[in-house]
Amino acid sequence: SYLVVDTGFWIFGKKRLIPAGVVSAVDHDSKSVHVNMTKEQIKSAPDYDRDDWNDQSRTRHSDYYATYYGVR
Repeated sequence: SYLVVDTGFWIFGKKRLIPAGVVSAVDHDSKSVHVNMTKEQIKSAPDYDRDDWNDQSRTRHSDYYATYYGVR
């Protein structure tokens, strides 16, 4: 239900967890994912850290994206 994306250089290479439903296209040649979100929405999303993934971080992400997409 979520994808982990590397934001690249535009917010210093942070990883973000985004709802799979916001993906509009995947360009394999350029290794890019196009999403129906603004840079500001992604930049404001909670940080994603695989080594620190727990119920609290899962709730933080769900609450953030519910604001925009009703995702829980």
